[in-house]
Amino acid sequence: KYYQPSEFIEEESALSNEADVETATIGTYAVLKNEAYVRSGHFLMEYPGDAVAQGQSSGDDLTRAYRYTHINTSGHSTNFWVQSYKVVAAANKVIGYVPDDASPGLLQLKGENLFLRALMHFNLVRIFGRPYAQGQGANLGVPILKDDLTDEEIDAIARSSVKDVYSFIISDLLKAADLMTESKSNSFASKEVAYALLARTYLYMEDNANAIKYADLVISSPRYTLLQGSDYSGYFRMVPENNRETRFGIRHTKVEDRGMSAIGSMYN
Repeated sequence: KYYQPSEFIEEESALSNEADVETATIGTYAVLKNEAYVRSGHFLMEYPGDAVAQGQSSGDDLTRAYRYTHINTSGHSTNFWVQSYKVVAAANKVIGYVPDDASPGLLQLKGENLFLRALMHFNLVRIFGRPYAQGQGANLGVPILKDDLTDEEIDAIARSSVKDVYSFIISDLLKAADLMTESKSNSFASKEVAYALLARTYLYMEDNANAIKYADLVISSPRYTLLQGSDYSGYFRMVPENNRETRFGIRHTKVEDRGMSAIGSMYN
Protein backbone atom coordinates (compact mmCIF):
# COMPACT_ATOMS: atom_id res chain seq x y z
CA LYS A 1 0.00 0.00 0.00
CA TYR A 2 1.26 3.48 -0.90
CA TYR A 3 1.58 6.15 1.80
CA GLN A 4 2.47 9.81 1.45
CA PRO A 5 5.70 10.75 3.31
CA SER A 6 4.94 12.01 6.81
CA GLU A 7 7.98 14.29 7.11
CA PHE A 8 6.44 17.01 4.96
CA ILE A 9 3.31 18.10 3.10
CA GLU A 10 3.31 18.57 -0.66
CA GLU A 11 3.30 22.27 -1.55
CA GLU A 12 0.23 21.93 -3.75
CA SER A 13 -1.90 20.69 -0.85
CA ALA A 14 -0.25 22.50 2.07
CA LEU A 15 -2.55 25.53 1.89
CA SER A 16 -6.19 24.68 1.39
CA ASN A 17 -8.01 26.41 4.25
CA GLU A 18 -7.58 28.91 7.09
CA ALA A 19 -6.26 26.29 9.51
CA ASP A 20 -3.51 25.37 7.03
CA VAL A 21 -2.57 29.02 6.60
CA GLU A 22 -2.40 29.52 10.36
CA THR A 23 -0.21 26.45 10.80
CA ALA A 24 2.12 27.61 8.03
CA THR A 25 2.31 31.10 9.55
CA ILE A 26 3.23 29.76 12.98
CA GLY A 27 5.97 27.75 11.29
CA THR A 28 7.28 30.95 9.71
CA TYR A 29 7.34 32.74 13.06
CA ALA A 30 9.32 29.77 14.42
CA VAL A 31 12.22 30.51 12.06
CA LEU A 32 12.83 33.67 14.10
CA LYS A 33 13.91 31.37 16.96
CA ASN A 34 16.49 29.49 14.89
CA GLU A 35 20.05 29.72 16.14
CA ALA A 36 21.29 30.80 12.72
CA TYR A 37 18.88 33.75 12.80
CA VAL A 38 19.02 34.79 16.47
CA ARG A 39 22.74 34.33 17.16
CA SER A 40 24.08 35.50 13.83
CA GLY A 41 21.61 38.38 13.70
CA HIS A 42 22.64 39.51 17.17
CA PHE A 43 26.31 39.53 16.17
CA LEU A 44 25.65 41.46 12.96
CA MET A 45 23.41 44.08 14.57
CA GLU A 46 25.01 44.57 18.00
CA TYR A 47 28.73 43.85 17.71
CA PRO A 48 29.64 46.64 15.22
CA GLY A 49 28.32 49.26 17.68
CA ASP A 50 30.30 51.27 20.22
CA ALA A 51 28.72 49.46 23.19
CA VAL A 52 30.66 46.23 22.60
CA ALA A 53 34.40 45.58 22.63
CA GLN A 54 35.99 42.26 21.68
CA GLY A 55 38.27 41.29 24.55
CA GLN A 56 40.06 38.31 23.02
CA SER A 57 40.46 36.44 19.78
CA SER A 58 37.80 33.92 18.86
CA GLY A 59 37.64 30.90 16.64
CA ASP A 60 34.08 31.97 15.86
CA ASP A 61 33.46 34.10 12.79
CA LEU A 62 31.97 36.82 15.01
CA THR A 63 35.12 38.96 14.56
CA ARG A 64 33.99 39.83 11.04
CA ALA A 65 30.67 41.03 12.45
CA TYR A 66 32.53 43.06 15.08
CA ARG A 67 34.65 44.70 12.38
CA TYR A 68 31.64 45.22 10.10
CA THR A 69 33.15 43.01 7.40
CA HIS A 70 30.04 41.36 5.95
CA ILE A 71 31.64 39.39 3.13
CA ASN A 72 30.03 36.43 1.45
CA THR A 73 32.36 33.93 3.12
CA SER A 74 31.34 35.11 6.59
CA GLY A 75 29.38 32.36 8.32
CA HIS A 76 27.16 34.73 10.27
CA SER A 77 26.36 36.85 7.23
CA THR A 78 25.39 33.69 5.34
CA ASN A 79 23.32 32.40 8.26
CA PHE A 80 21.31 35.58 8.66
CA TRP A 81 20.86 36.08 4.92
CA VAL A 82 19.58 32.54 4.37
CA GLN A 83 17.25 32.49 7.38
CA SER A 84 15.80 35.91 6.52
CA TYR A 85 14.98 34.96 2.96
CA LYS A 86 13.62 31.64 4.23
CA VAL A 87 11.07 33.64 6.22
CA VAL A 88 10.32 35.81 3.18
CA ALA A 89 9.84 32.79 0.91
CA ALA A 90 7.48 31.16 3.41
CA ALA A 91 5.54 34.40 3.90
CA ASN A 92 5.22 34.78 0.14
CA LYS A 93 3.39 31.45 -0.08
CA VAL A 94 0.63 32.76 2.20
CA ILE A 95 0.58 36.23 0.65
CA GLY A 96 0.14 34.70 -2.79
CA TYR A 97 -2.49 32.22 -1.62
CA VAL A 98 -4.83 34.61 0.22
CA PRO A 99 -6.83 36.99 -2.03
CA ASP A 100 -7.61 40.51 -0.84
CA ASP A 101 -11.33 39.67 -0.60
CA ALA A 102 -10.85 36.66 1.70
CA SER A 103 -12.42 36.16 5.13
CA PRO A 104 -11.25 38.36 8.04
CA GLY A 105 -9.33 35.45 9.55
CA LEU A 106 -7.38 34.83 6.36
CA LEU A 107 -6.76 38.54 5.86
CA GLN A 108 -5.36 38.75 9.39
CA LEU A 109 -2.90 35.98 8.54
CA LYS A 110 -2.02 37.61 5.23
CA GLY A 111 -1.30 40.82 7.12
CA GLU A 112 0.95 38.99 9.57
CA ASN A 113 2.93 37.52 6.69
CA LEU A 114 3.21 40.92 5.01
CA PHE A 115 4.63 42.23 8.28
CA LEU A 116 7.13 39.36 8.50
CA ARG A 117 8.23 39.98 4.92
CA ALA A 118 8.69 43.68 5.65
CA LEU A 119 10.60 42.98 8.87
CA MET A 120 13.04 40.70 7.08
CA HIS A 121 13.73 43.20 4.29
CA PHE A 122 14.11 45.95 6.90
CA ASN A 123 16.78 44.06 8.85
CA LEU A 124 18.52 42.86 5.70
CA VAL A 125 18.83 46.31 4.15
CA ARG A 126 20.08 47.79 7.42
CA ILE A 127 22.81 45.17 7.69
CA PHE A 128 23.83 44.79 4.06
CA GLY A 129 23.01 48.25 2.66
CA ARG A 130 24.22 51.74 3.46
CA PRO A 131 22.07 54.08 5.58
CA TYR A 132 19.21 55.74 3.71
CA ALA A 133 20.59 59.20 4.46
CA GLN A 134 23.69 58.46 2.37
CA GLY A 135 22.55 59.52 -1.08
CA GLN A 136 18.87 59.41 -0.11
CA GLY A 137 18.72 55.68 -0.72
CA ALA A 138 20.60 55.65 -4.02
CA ASN A 139 23.12 53.02 -2.88
CA LEU A 140 22.64 49.33 -3.47
CA GLY A 141 20.51 47.53 -0.91
CA VAL A 142 19.34 43.91 -1.04
CA PRO A 143 17.22 41.87 -3.47
CA ILE A 144 13.46 42.35 -3.07
CA LEU A 145 11.81 38.94 -3.00
CA LYS A 146 8.16 39.42 -4.01
CA ASP A 147 5.45 36.79 -4.01
CA ASP A 148 4.64 36.98 -7.73
CA LEU A 149 8.10 36.31 -9.17
CA THR A 150 8.65 33.40 -11.55
CA ASP A 151 11.47 30.92 -10.96
CA GLU A 152 13.37 32.55 -13.83
CA GLU A 153 12.99 36.00 -12.25
CA ILE A 154 14.15 34.69 -8.88
CA ASP A 155 17.22 33.12 -10.47
CA ALA A 156 18.10 36.46 -12.06
CA ILE A 157 17.20 38.66 -9.09
CA ALA A 158 19.59 41.53 -8.39
CA ARG A 159 20.13 44.00 -5.58
CA SER A 160 17.62 46.82 -5.47
CA SER A 161 18.48 50.30 -4.29
CA VAL A 162 18.12 51.13 -0.61
CA LYS A 163 15.31 53.53 -1.57
CA ASP A 164 13.37 50.85 -3.43
CA VAL A 165 13.74 48.40 -0.54
CA TYR A 166 12.42 50.99 1.92
CA SER A 167 9.50 51.76 -0.40
CA PHE A 168 8.69 48.05 -0.57
CA ILE A 169 8.82 47.78 3.23
CA ILE A 170 6.46 50.73 3.67
CA SER A 171 4.00 49.35 1.11
CA ASP A 172 3.92 45.97 2.88
CA LEU A 173 3.47 47.52 6.32
CA LEU A 174 0.66 49.86 5.26
CA LYS A 175 -1.24 46.96 3.71
CA ALA A 176 -0.49 44.73 6.69
CA ALA A 177 -1.89 47.33 9.09
CA ASP A 178 -5.09 47.56 7.04
CA LEU A 179 -5.57 43.78 6.96
CA MET A 180 -4.83 42.97 10.60
CA THR A 181 -7.97 43.50 12.68
CA GLU A 182 -7.29 41.01 15.51
CA SER A 183 -5.31 41.77 18.67
CA LYS A 184 -3.48 38.54 19.42
CA SER A 185 -0.77 38.26 22.05
CA ASN A 186 2.33 40.32 21.41
CA SER A 187 4.14 37.20 20.25
CA PHE A 188 2.31 37.82 16.96
CA ALA A 189 2.10 40.76 14.59
CA SER A 190 -0.77 43.22 14.83
CA LYS A 191 -1.84 46.57 13.43
CA GLU A 192 0.13 48.35 16.17
CA VAL A 193 3.22 46.25 15.49
CA ALA A 194 3.09 47.30 11.84
CA TYR A 195 2.73 50.94 12.93
CA ALA A 196 5.78 50.56 15.20
CA LEU A 197 7.94 49.25 12.37
CA LEU A 198 6.62 52.00 10.08
CA ALA A 199 7.74 54.56 12.65
CA ARG A 200 11.20 52.99 12.78
CA THR A 201 11.41 52.81 8.97
CA TYR A 202 10.49 56.47 8.55
CA LEU A 203 12.93 57.42 11.32
CA TYR A 204 15.79 55.78 9.43
CA MET A 205 14.68 57.64 6.30
CA GLU A 206 14.83 60.87 8.35
CA ASP A 207 11.14 61.44 7.61
CA ASN A 208 10.42 62.67 11.12
CA ALA A 209 6.83 63.72 10.48
CA ASN A 210 5.75 60.21 9.51
CA ALA A 211 7.93 58.66 12.21
CA ILE A 212 6.07 60.73 14.81
CA LYS A 213 2.70 59.98 13.19
CA TYR A 214 3.04 56.21 13.45
CA ALA A 215 4.84 56.26 16.79
CA ASP A 216 1.92 58.25 18.22
CA LEU A 217 -0.51 55.58 16.99
CA VAL A 218 1.41 52.99 18.98
CA ILE A 219 1.88 55.14 22.08
CA SER A 220 -1.82 56.02 22.20
CA SER A 221 -2.93 52.39 21.90
CA PRO A 222 -4.56 51.09 25.10
CA ARG A 223 -2.77 47.77 24.53
CA TYR A 224 0.51 49.12 25.93
CA THR A 225 1.63 50.56 29.25
CA LEU A 226 5.08 51.54 30.50
CA LEU A 227 6.19 49.11 33.18
CA GLN A 228 6.91 50.36 36.69
CA GLY A 229 8.83 49.15 39.74
CA SER A 230 9.57 45.44 39.97
CA ASP A 231 7.89 44.78 36.62
CA TYR A 232 10.35 47.18 35.00
CA SER A 233 13.42 45.73 36.72
CA GLY A 234 12.25 42.23 35.82
CA TYR A 235 11.43 43.09 32.22
CA PHE A 236 13.56 40.38 30.64
CA ARG A 237 12.21 37.67 32.93
CA MET A 238 8.63 38.23 31.80
CA VAL A 239 7.04 36.29 28.96
CA PRO A 240 5.86 38.56 26.12
CA GLU A 241 2.18 37.81 26.75
CA ASN A 242 2.42 39.27 30.28
CA ASN A 243 4.54 42.26 29.28
CA ARG A 244 2.35 45.29 28.55
CA GLU A 245 5.32 47.36 27.36
CA THR A 246 6.44 44.96 24.63
CA ARG A 247 4.90 45.44 21.20
CA PHE A 248 6.34 42.34 19.55
CA GLY A 249 8.53 39.67 21.09
CA ILE A 250 9.32 36.09 20.15
CA ARG A 251 8.87 33.84 23.18
CA HIS A 252 11.70 31.52 24.17
CA THR A 253 10.68 28.91 26.74
CA LYS A 254 12.75 27.43 29.56
CA VAL A 255 12.99 24.05 27.84
CA GLU A 256 14.62 25.66 24.80
CA ASP A 257 18.20 25.69 26.02
CA ARG A 258 20.05 27.96 23.60
CA GLY A 259 23.51 27.01 24.87
CA MET A 260 26.05 29.11 22.98
CA SER A 261 23.20 30.98 21.32
CA ALA A 262 21.95 32.39 24.60
CA ILE A 263 22.50 36.11 25.14
CA GLY A 264 24.68 35.47 28.19
CA SER A 265 26.88 33.02 26.29
CA MET A 266 27.49 35.59 23.57
CA TYR A 267 29.15 37.85 26.13
CA ASN A 268 30.96 35.20 28.19
